[in-house]
Amino acid sequence: MKMKKLLSALLVCLMLLPTLTGALAASETDTDLTADERYERMEAIAEFIKIYGIDSSRDDDPVMRALLTMFEDEDLYNIFMESMLGSYDSHSMFIPAGTYDSAFPTTESYVGVGITMQLDGEYAKVTDVAEGGPADEAGIKPGDLLLTAGGVTLRGKELTEISSLLRGEEGTEVTVTVQRGETELRFTLTRAQMGTPNFSSRLVEDGVYYMKWARFADTASYIQFVFAIQDMTENNCRSLILDLRGNPGGDLNMAYNVINRLLPVSVDFFGYCTKQNDEKIYRSVTSDGIGPALNKIIILSDGDSASAAEVVQVSLCDLGYAVSVGEQTYGKARGQYHLTFTDNSAAVITSVELIAPSTPDYEGVGLTPTYEVHNETTRHPAASCDPVPTGDMTLGFVGDGPYRLNRALAALGYLDSEQVSYTFTLSTLAALISFQQDYQLAVSPICNVYSAQALNSALESYADQTVTVDLQYEKALELAREYAAQPQQYVVDELGNVTNLIDD
Repeated sequence: MKMKKLLSALLVCLMLLPTLTGALAASETDTDLTADERYERMEAIAEFIKIYGIDSSRDDDPVMRALLTMFEDEDLYNIFMESMLGSYDSHSMFIPAGTYDSAFPTTESYVGVGITMQLDGEYAKVTDVAEGGPADEAGIKPGDLLLTAGGVTLRGKELTEISSLLRGEEGTEVTVTVQRGETELRFTLTRAQMGTPNFSSRLVEDGVYYMKWARFADTASYIQFVFAIQDMTENNCRSLILDLRGNPGGDLNMAYNVINRLLPVSVDFFGYCTKQNDEKIYRSVTSDGIGPALNKIIILSDGDSASAAEVVQVSLCDLGYAVSVGEQTYGKARGQYHLTFTDNSAAVITSVELIAPSTPDYEGVGLTPTYEVHNETTRHPAASCDPVPTGDMTLGFVGDGPYRLNRALAALGYLDSEQVSYTFTLSTLAALISFQQDYQLAVSPICNVYSAQALNSALESYADQTVTVDLQYEKALELAREYAAQPQQYVVDELGNVTNLIDD
């Protein structure tokens, strides 16, 4: 009926052509059309074209012609596709050509020299150096001011410009000059693959193991995870800290396999709903019961823990095998299919509803941690250090001077905090020599005026920086120690095979 009325209105307008422009102008200013009304108008105009258009016919499709004409412009095509997919939910989207790999990387890696920096006046200051990276091995230190890279003066440049000069092809070299205190230093760095691995692990202490998943992706990371479980059990660990902070998700099947390797019993640990045509299909995922019977898993999570990371957390917590520490998670209880195309574009379509064992639908809500803990940002320890005296100090000296020296070396990372005392010890000497080598000073067993001045300059460069106190990890370690003190619930034979001592 609406279509007929619109067509009738168009016919009337056709017969009243002399006043058409004015009438349309008046109607447009008097009425704000809704999206539905605009769509109906488009359909009516398309129908009118088919009936009365001199170059059209009943078999014509004006809307299709319009889309094809519009799609000749790639930007308009991208806008339309994003609008179509985004109209369904916040997770469905269109990824333009050439950008899928960067939009959904399988790892947070890049080729560069391994430094983090921030602008400090007209120059970029190094704030962190990746352990084992090219910059670290060459001797670049936090606090250094970047002067040149590849012969290009960096004064006044934005961080993005500096980053592009430091990055490049793996194995290529870049020469960097820095200002360290009063000294200008020159380094030749060989660019290498840098970044955060998807998986890492370590033995923390007796009974406590640590694993971090940055993203559930790549088979090599999963294999490392399997070997880490073996290392954990061979060290007879009773508790595990599983760090999922900042984990955006990734491969859902890999997350299922991670859970399967951690659960010591056979149980339905998660459910999901998919749709085929108009029928919704519900399925559950069951573990094999092959995991070691740990006393408890402590999961670290934050607001950037999402999707597959939330599946791991809620499954293990709902079933009683884990507790969580940190902050409310992102809240993504939906999964997507990724239709990728040869031009590196993709259509991401929400197609799976994730269903936790007992937690209600957490889509858009997130998971509440068992223990809510927020990290703190505080001033760098260098800010609270008094200047190191410029008079000579050496092994065996006692007093305020050695105390200031020890505090400075500890603030700069050369001494552990528990080694700070009023005495110039062997530990002080070893830390001082390391500092002298890093700052290209003459190596000496004496903290002389040159070493003192360099130390004070380094303290000054750090004083305006901040550091994050990881209270979340501290709480997780506290809990892990408590659970590790309880009797072990599995045994390991000489071949590394695990036998759980609990009822399945």
